Amino acid sequence: MAKSQRAINKATRQESVDERSDELLRVDLGERVKELNCIYHISAVIAKPGVSLADALRGVIFLLPAAWQYPEVTVARGTLGEGEFTTHNFRETIWKQTSDIEMDTERIGTLEVCYLEERPESDEGPFLREERALLDALAGLLGIVAKRVSLERQLHRRSAQLATVEGQVGTVAHIVSHDSPQLPDGSKEGIDSGHTGDGPEQIRRLLSPREMEILQCLTRGLSNAQIAVSLGINSQTVKNHLTSVYSKLMVDDRTQAALHGLRAGWAEWHDVQR
Repeated sequence: MAKSQRAINKATRQESVDERSDELLRVDLGERVKELNCIYHISAVIAKPGVSLADALRGVIFLLPAAWQYPEVTVARGTLGEGEFTTHNFRETIWKQTSDIEMDTERIGTLEVCYLEERPESDEGPFLREERALLDALAGLLGIVAKRVSLERQLHRRSAQLATVEGQVGTVAHIVSHDSPQLPDGSKEGIDSGHTGDGPEQIRRLLSPREMEILQCLTRGLSNAQIAVSLGINSQTVKNHLTSVYSKLMVDDRTQAALHGLRAGWAEWHDVQR
């Protein structure tokens, strides 16, 4: 009889242990499902074409609390430079987890999760180790979004710069390929009408030796600073001479002046393109 009772008691204890194990497994499974849902919805936010980093961070902050073990007391905050996004009831407490948002190893913001009330101790204070892994993973995703947005902005700026340069080159090429008719050497009419003879001799009659040197350098594509170094003068002197050159050639800028040098044969067209 006693043996039978002991067997019954042992079976009851085992059944109780099994029930507790099943409950723990159900709880653990439920937590993993919440985390997966969080990752799924955040991935959908991040994957939207043209999403900004601020919008991605705002989406993460909105979705974070539901993925934690105690969503009813979970609040979140994200910082990005001087900007900050929080859940509506955010309040910083001693029960918190944080993770840095980094781009190219540089910290650009943070993710923070807090409990508004004390909860039982777990792996990291009241937080699960899986919650730590999720927070770090989301911070990493935001770092990737930051890098993508930065590269897209750089690409946009360079495309705009390239379009501007191509337009300028096209304009100059059109002018070079449609030279105006040459007027007789030294023609006063040519000067008064805004067109000077373009040969070296015609230009030499208008410009001083130093202005000739500067125009030749300009035609080869040198900047003011490079011209100054090449001729051993300062940049302000170069600017003063160029002002005189523009006036004598009756042009408005260095591109128009360079066209005279091109027609005089002081450089090849591909030198100016560089």
